[in-house]
Amino acid sequence: MDNLNLDFDQAQKAQLHEVADLLLEIYRTLARMRYLDLEWIQQGPHDIQNILPACRELKLDPSIIYLYSILPYINPKFADTVDFFHGSYFVDYRDEVHVKFYGRDPFFADDEEYSMRAWMTPLSRLGNHQSVILYSAKSHRIWIVDQEYMDATDHALRLGLGLEDEDYHSVSDSDSGSDSDSEIVVMTPAESDQEEKRSVKKRSVSPQVWEKETRAECEAETSNGHIAKDPTEVAGYYSLMPGRPAGEVLRDINRWYLELKETPGGGENTGGDWKRNVVKPLYLKHGWPGDNFDGDAFLRDSLRAHAARFAKWRAKQRFKKKQNYADLSDNDDAPVQQKKRERLANATTVDDEWLTHWELWETERAYIRSREYKIEEKAAARRLFPGERCRRSEDKPLWEVEQMRQRAAEKQGDVERIR
Repeated sequence: MDNLNLDFDQAQKAQLHEVADLLLEIYRTLARMRYLDLEWIQQGPHDIQNILPACRELKLDPSIIYLYSILPYINPKFADTVDFFHGSYFVDYRDEVHVKFYGRDPFFADDEEYSMRAWMTPLSRLGNHQSVILYSAKSHRIWIVDQEYMDATDHALRLGLGLEDEDYHSVSDSDSGSDSDSEIVVMTPAESDQEEKRSVKKRSVSPQVWEKETRAECEAETSNGHIAKDPTEVAGYYSLMPGRPAGEVLRDINRWYLELKETPGGGENTGGDWKRNVVKPLYLKHGWPGDNFDGDAFLRDSLRAHAARFAKWRAKQRFKKKQNYADLSDNDDAPVQQKKRERLANATTVDDEWLTHWELWETERAYIRSREYKIEEKAAARRLFPGERCRRSEDKPLWEVEQMRQRAAEKQGDVERIR
């Protein structure tokens, strides 16, 4: 917003708008994939007067404050019901909590080394581990960083560095493979070897020593006539991690969704509803990414697939109960009762006799109740599974309908909670 009275040049302003516009394009792609509702997307500019005191307290760079005012956001009522890229969450810098905490310490490391510099900000929020998208307004670059290993998870970078492009989806979702048009050579072998040596050295010294030596290297480069990196940027942890121009990364993320190299969901919020090995074939079946993509048909098939998968699991659980209770005998003379009866027979005092009577009665009562429950469960399992299979093929639609009814009730409850 122009009324923020922030001081930075027009060239950088254009870069910030590029980030906001490309992120908006990604959100719209997710809406076209029927993952987000188009009405959830709230496009900038936004009134961020409420967060300006926090921004000043944190001494954020004017470029980052301006970026917060123009980024697209997801309606807060719905943002926490879904996941974003690589299992991350959507971030909303209209909220002071997001500015102060998620925006400064994206990995909850409580360590200055991993904190954001004043000119840096996450474009996503850490989910249950996995990756976060980080942006530097000073260099106009983006890093996609995994929390657990603090390593780059950018597909294009991993290919360019000659690393295995790990599949960050479930093992059953094997869809790896490199696209030749996405290979980007980031470093020469000599540069790569030099970076590896720097990384090893960094791990072997204290952060204070590392920063001091890094600044000395920058000064040496400048004195030798080379163009040195900004010492403050180099001193940060993320300067050692491979990154790419922000526009390239955001365009690639959008392209990965279009090409289904990435699929929506996959994080803690979406659970099994958006399993990659289920939704990817359905996207292809219904015409993605073409203009003839039938989103309604995709959602119907996706719901049925989820219901069928859950119904199959539930049937197996019930069938397992049937097998567990198959050997249920009529003998109620369990070892525990036998021991208590022996104690009762050998009781030498009235107190011992009455105490053992009481314990025996409690044990028998618990046993009878447990047995009645098992008999009921066994009878129910026999009705559901008269044969040796966990379900009959003709019953499959009924199991799916039952599961879809339960899902509809759950979703209705979600709607009521967020109203």
